[in-house]
Amino acid sequence: MKRLPLQWPVLLFGLVWLAVAVSPVAAHALLVRSTPADGASLDASPGRVTAWFSQELDEDFSTMQVFNSQEQQVDLGDGGVDLTDPDHTSMQVSLPDSLPSGVYTVHWSAVSAEDGDPSEGRFSFGIAVAVEAERPAAPAVRPPAWLVWPGLAVLVAALGTAFWLRRRSG
Repeated sequence: MKRLPLQWPVLLFGLVWLAVAVSPVAAHALLVRSTPADGASLDASPGRVTAWFSQELDEDFSTMQVFNSQEQQVDLGDGGVDLTDPDHTSMQVSLPDSLPSGVYTVHWSAVSAEDGDPSEGRFSFGIAVAVEAERPAAPAVRPPAWLVWPGLAVLVAALGTAFWLRRRSG
């Protein structure tokens, strides 16, 4: 029986490590739900928008803003982590007493307090108009460097070893 050279298990380990490292589910604060919900059509202007996330949020770097269909910011400028939430997994932003009818888009940027990984997204609601829910897309996330670099180093080492052994035997 032919033995598998050492570099193949190392190469496989490096590839698996990288696959895990680039997984978008790895430790990011992702939107779980919101009030108003994405695609909601309301009869009147809400007093605030609240969004809940999958992890504790960094209060210094997590933000939320509301824009009208002309891309003008319409909130009161206080969007951020809800400090009355003991878990710090929600954000709130206050709205003026009466927004006119139309479609409004909430832009959020969340930074995980657990590992500092950023994510961002948006959702929409309408006042006195029908609105289509935002198409759920993968949030903008990036794998943490501490997870990618070791996998890349193992992969490079395995390829270098394979190249060296091939040259040596040939």
